[in-house]
Amino acid sequence: MMKRNILAVVIPALLVAGAANAAEVYNKNGNKLDLYGKVVGEHDFVTSGDNTNSNDNTYAQFVSKAKLRSTAM
Repeated sequence: MMKRNILAVVIPALLVAGAANAAEVYNKNGNKLDLYGKVVGEHDFVTSGDNTNSNDNTYAQFVSKAKLRSTAM
């Protein structure tokens, strides 16, 4: 029975753990464009007696970073 309780806690925790990702989209002649992102899914269910409450704290975060090389004319 104890193993089932541990799995019931560990498996959902692994599923909602957020992972960050990054990608370099363009890099040529000193000009560069990077994209970063993170998605976190977090939903809580709380049961107390006859009451059941839920709370959704899901969010997504996206960032772009550009570096442009300027040349004098």
